[in-house]
Amino acid sequence: MEVYESHLGGIYFTEDVLDWDELYCDECGDSDTYLGHANTWEEVIPMLKWGWEEDDEFRYDQEYLNDLKRKFEILINNK
Repeated sequence: MEVYESHLGGIYFTEDVLDWDELYCDECGDSDTYLGHANTWEEVIPMLKWGWEEDDEFRYDQEYLNDLKRKFEILINNK
């Protein structure tokens, strides 16, 4: 599963790597950011932190992380 951060805020998942055209926003000139590929939720977790160290803080609150985890697991299980 491919993991992205929207330029408007938030995380989303896709099965395929998106092209630059799909990431770029014509309205504001910004683009979404590709965070990486993950096969498990444990691989997603470091992508959602401010840094890459084990003790770094998450960029999102726990409620949002729980929601993301549910969405990710549904997508992974339906693959």
